[in-house]
Amino acid sequence: MSLGITKADQLKKNKEPKFNYKKYANWIHSNNKECVICGRSDIEIHHITDIKRIAGKRRDDKRVVPLCKSHHKEGENGIHILSKNDFYENVMDLDALLKHSSELLEEYLNA
Repeated sequence: MSLGITKADQLKKNKEPKFNYKKYANWIHSNNKECVICGRSDIEIHHITDIKRIAGKRRDDKRVVPLCKSHHKEGENGIHILSKNDFYENVMDLDALLKHSSELLEEYLNA
């Protein structure tokens, strides 16, 4: 006796919905999030992509932190200017960035 539910229907039902990065990024900006390093408000969203130390995909839209332009791409202490090792040793370590990222995502998911 069949209840009319196929295996494909069950898989679709059990599949987690796709994460909406655009909505998450808009939420970060609209909630006035500040640079996790210096507290400035001119933020850009940085994806944490150190695959040598983080298990998983190279780019994960859930693993992000707000950084000001100086700490992101423009300043001498920017994560895209310094080597990642120099950034982690002299500006903010990877574990701290990951902690900020997890807290931000949790706040978003509970909003």
